[in-house]
Amino acid sequence: MLALKLGDTTEKQEYNDDNSPSRRWRTGDICPHCWADCTCCCCAGLSATVTDQGEYLPWCFLLEEVHQILGTIAYWTLPSLSTPTDMILMELPWERDDFIPLGAQMIPHAVRHMQELGAREQIGHIIDLPPVSPQWQYFPERRAALLTDCGFALQRETLRWECHVDAAVQVTSSRLLFRSLEDVGEAAFLDALERGTAGTLDRRLRQERDQVGAAQQAKDLMTLLQHFGHAPGWWQLAYTPTEELVGFVIPCTNATVGYIGVLPEQRGQGYIDALLARLTQTVATAGVSQMVADTDIANTPMANAFHRAGWRQRGRRQEYALHLSSERIANESA
Repeated sequence: MLALKLGDTTEKQEYNDDNSPSRRWRTGDICPHCWADCTCCCCAGLSATVTDQGEYLPWCFLLEEVHQILGTIAYWTLPSLSTPTDMILMELPWERDDFIPLGAQMIPHAVRHMQELGAREQIGHIIDLPPVSPQWQYFPERRAALLTDCGFALQRETLRWECHVDAAVQVTSSRLLFRSLEDVGEAAFLDALERGTAGTLDRRLRQERDQVGAAQQAKDLMTLLQHFGHAPGWWQLAYTPTEELVGFVIPCTNATVGYIGVLPEQRGQGYIDALLARLTQTVATAGVSQMVADTDIANTPMANAFHRAGWRQRGRRQEYALHLSSERIANESA
């Protein structure tokens, strides 16, 4: 029987019932991305180990058997937080027939440890197609099979977009008037988000709205987007010349499109092009050179708008989640 241990076991060894060395975890001085210093996670664009305050988080682990590295896993969260939300850098010997039994021991241990560190509602994991830096996730079908076996469910699949801002800047339409969050106030922005998610083609937003209600979802969404980074004047509401609310643009300071949306009663009139042009112009004025975005694969109108504006599709992303309130997790934690 294999014995696995999460935590700092660099100086400790777990043994099987027959006293043979079992697989063990090491953490702290080794990073699973480069087998060296953990700071590489930040250099690679991941915030797995260092917070905004410079706090070191020993969240990188190795899975070993008799001093042989078999797998890796690390935890991730937004730089402004200190509680893990996602698993990243997950590697196993995917070519082997027993990759699912190996992963089925590794992942539950990681889940329990993440719960000890404060994870409450769900734990996420993403698969990028095709494989890209810094995770290089080859064998995507086997990864998906392992996640499903461990209780994860596919929450959303997206198209990934990028643009060189200077090349994508277009003249902002005179059809709309724009006012910043600072001008209209937080209440007006929350109302716009609450109205804007109605009838959304985004699978995850639709599920969240159904689960917690439109008002609470708007608050949660605004809090999440603020963690991605807000600059004064960037977040804006769009109005017609007769003061009818049309939609909103929310670019974030981490060079991502946090959210862009048109209210249900204004859809189908071509406003999305004007909103995207305004978003791009806003970040270009601030000196941003490149932006990235994700759209649900079902959100064809948004994908078409990115195409028209000169954005390039760079791949797809599958977003998985493990709900910690599920009966399976409760039984495993008992």
